[in-house]
Amino acid sequence: MNIGMKYSPLKLRKQLVSPMLFCWLLSASAQAEVLIANFTELINHSESQAEIEAALRATNLNIKFVTSPNQRGLRRVEAGEYAIDVFRQPSSVSDIGSLIQLQPAVATRHHYLVARSKALCDLDDEKRAKLSVVGVRGASIFPEQVYPLFKTHHEASSFDQVIQMLHRGRGEFSVWTKSSISISEANTGLSVHI
Repeated sequence: MNIGMKYSPLKLRKQLVSPMLFCWLLSASAQAEVLIANFTELINHSESQAEIEAALRATNLNIKFVTSPNQRGLRRVEAGEYAIDVFRQPSSVSDIGSLIQLQPAVATRHHYLVARSKALCDLDDEKRAKLSVVGVRGASIFPEQVYPLFKTHHEASSFDQVIQMLHRGRGEFSVWTKSSISISEANTGLSVHI
């Protein structure tokens, strides 16, 4: 029994050209369409944003970069208004069927524990768990990963407000990226301990 297939050079050329033509037409239409890539306003100052924008521009797709609040970004991705949403927690991928997590990650963010005093930085995990943390409303990292580690939590609308709340004694800790901490310290004139 012969399970191999013989193709004439002309037939083989037609089979190769058709998918290539389809891919070319698809990429040409994708280049004409403006794809929207969203960075949430909570991480707009991330040290990785420029790196990610450069990688997306290198695709030669027509990409427009926007910044929107966290939940609005998720709704617009789900509605098909945004093509790309950057820095989502893995739980967002399971919550929204249209999200695809890129592997390996293009970039990562490192979060640091921030305390209102130097003495709080030296507490062990057990003592720290009895205190409170201040999170940023809309940043899914807080309810998913940070709030469960503390007795109570408070929320602010920005990291600038978090730093102000820590200085007023409305919480002992928060968690954020180094670049965002530096920017918020400059914006508020207040400092925190990492």
